[in-house]
Amino acid sequence: QSGGTNSTTFTSSILADNDTVICIMTSNSVCAASNEAISNSIVITVSPNLNSSLSITSLPLGPICVGNLVNFTATTINGGLNPIYQWQLNGINVGSNSSVFTSSVLADGDSVNCILISNAVCVMSSVVISNPIIVTVNPLPVPIFTSNINTGCLPLCVQFIETNGINYTSVLYTFGDGDSATALSPLHCYMQTGTYSVKLSVTDTNNCSGAALINNMITVVDKPVADFSVSPTDGISANTVVSFTDLTVNGNSTNWNFGDPTSGINDTSSISSPSHIYTSAGTYCIDLIVQNTAGCADSTNECITVTNDASISIPNVFTPNGDGKNDLFYITEIAIKELECTIYDRWGQKVKEWNTTDGNWDGRTKNGKMANNGVYYYVVKATANDGKIMNEKGFLQLSK
Repeated sequence: QSGGTNSTTFTSSILADNDTVICIMTSNSVCAASNEAISNSIVITVSPNLNSSLSITSLPLGPICVGNLVNFTATTINGGLNPIYQWQLNGINVGSNSSVFTSSVLADGDSVNCILISNAVCVMSSVVISNPIIVTVNPLPVPIFTSNINTGCLPLCVQFIETNGINYTSVLYTFGDGDSATALSPLHCYMQTGTYSVKLSVTDTNNCSGAALINNMITVVDKPVADFSVSPTDGISANTVVSFTDLTVNGNSTNWNFGDPTSGINDTSSISSPSHIYTSAGTYCIDLIVQNTAGCADSTNECITVTNDASISIPNVFTPNGDGKNDLFYITEIAIKELECTIYDRWGQKVKEWNTTDGNWDGRTKNGKMANNGVYYYVVKATANDGKIMNEKGFLQLSK
């Protein structure tokens, strides 16, 4: 079929697939061997018009939690060998020229889509916009919890209470001492001193996880141990000053009761190491109650005997023969704080002396030799707890 005009060019927009195009030239040259020439043929390949398409999907599917990473993937039809991708978040260009877009900062209701510029041949339209994906983002749960006590003494049992009232699908407390619990409001006992931070981790019905940490929430301290000493320890006479020394461990406040109600307001004291004067003979029981900074308390008591008068008792014979009976010469005292004793032989020579209430003589002289049998002379000076001085002199028989 002929077509075109007498021209060196031919154009057509209605060619069909496998059409063959040739050109026949008729020459008007005088010397031409033939006045007609046929060109080579061209077989036309006509491709059909194409429609480009673009769709996107996301992973994970469905609702996510704040901070989750979402991967969006574009799938194209007739995009060509080198398509161009432009991702959009709420209509604003984001991402890079890639078939994949990822984000971990999406907000609830965000809209994600992609624009494709196709470089395929015979596409009807080179620019295609994908379907949008509307993202549902659930908030992270924020647990709130408290405790019935924050500071106490060993062993310290603490009741933890979750106050949000949300129906969590999982709960995990970590108490800071290596232990944990899965109850919503657990009871936990601390068995060592220290300061502990407590963390509560939860997962809600949307499968979103959150946590709350309270630093230094619980402080556990040692319980105080009450103890004291009394001076003098025995032989206390009336009107003697009795001193009490606080020996408490881990305590910082003291409350004394001296067991002497006749002394009125002087029967109690909050001084760490007080003193008290008992004016009458009798047995008195002293109570000490101590507390520490955590409010934990401990108590102890001790009873003392107060006599009316101080006294000393001096034997007049002893037998230092090593039989374990009456081998020592010593002075029995009541309510005496100082005692001096000197022993002389019949010639007035000093053979023994001491200046303590628990001193004694074993019958030996200063050079370590055993003294001879016979009569010896003693001089004693005793000072009572109330300051009274007692002087005694007498004879002592040494018999081995």
